[in-house]
Amino acid sequence: MRRLSTVEAKPGMVLARQLTDAFHNVVLKEQAELTEEVIGRLPVYGVDELFVDDDRVADISVEPLVEPYVEAQITQGLQTLYNECAGAGVLDPAILELIIRPIHEMAPSFFPVGLAELNTAPCVNPADHLFRLPARATGMAMLLASLCGMNEEQAAEVGVATALMNVGYINLPKEIVQSTEPLSASQEHELKKHPVHGYVLLNQVERISSKVAEAVLQSHEMLDGSGYPRGIKGDEISQMCRIVTVADTYFSLISPFSRSERSSRHDALEYMMAFGGELFDQDVVAHLARKVPVYPSGVIVGLTTGEHGVVTEPNPGQIGRPQIRVLKDKDGFDVKPDEMIELNLSDPRNRQRVVVELEAA
Repeated sequence: MRRLSTVEAKPGMVLARQLTDAFHNVVLKEQAELTEEVIGRLPVYGVDELFVDDDRVADISVEPLVEPYVEAQITQGLQTLYNECAGAGVLDPAILELIIRPIHEMAPSFFPVGLAELNTAPCVNPADHLFRLPARATGMAMLLASLCGMNEEQAAEVGVATALMNVGYINLPKEIVQSTEPLSASQEHELKKHPVHGYVLLNQVERISSKVAEAVLQSHEMLDGSGYPRGIKGDEISQMCRIVTVADTYFSLISPFSRSERSSRHDALEYMMAFGGELFDQDVVAHLARKVPVYPSGVIVGLTTGEHGVVTEPNPGQIGRPQIRVLKDKDGFDVKPDEMIELNLSDPRNRQRVVVELEAA
């Protein structure tokens, strides 16, 4: 199967997996053919990527580390929370449970971590960022927590803090929270109060631990003291918060409001590595680089030598050096099936070949 971003979808492609919306409702069944009408509605459905049949890579199978329906449950819980509790000044424990329960249920998936891949697709619809981005970042944060030596319960708490890191938005005016235009100085000042609002709200809920509430309060702090709301730095910032910040920053970089400002997975990781130890916890970023693939299985990439191919092995830890199956040669001609070769870019013999992204994936 081949993995595509929504912008790469074309009429006539056949789904290798059923297509579901942001809440895991089935849009199209497996083996259905894409039409122009369906493709036009993909952003409305909240579809970020899809998998299609391709005889050239029929042997590639992508196993998700976090099941899509679990991420969908968290997404739906967050949307319900923001819709039902906005302006109320309190959080409904029953709605919070819709978010907390699936997080705890998926915690065992990260112990031990196998070969399955984490969903690192960018969130393509800015209107959904409030609830979709933290839901997706939750899985990454829990993975990083397990790699940092935390146990299942601690990883689940990291997941809860990630999902709820922006819960303080419910106390802010919608025109500030949902604005896609630059904010005024006074609006920016109000926005930066949301971690405090979140901390106060969560401290009123018996189900939420003080560590989770504290991580939400610190979630926008940076190691060098340049963050907010208190400008704390270094050891004043908890390990839980450092993990939450890395996961949230990664998805925020690849899922901005403006497509022209979008960072690729590779550029996002390069940025975070460059500022590891200054803005971000260096050990957490190192775990991110070693375990989360820059180019996931099934993604089509180009090479500086002109060839195009599909990633057959992400080679986590070998940043930007996956294994690919060459589908087009350097002159742009399709390679015959019996002449396709695998290029492992981590092999020194292929050092002159560098990946260039063809599309957002």
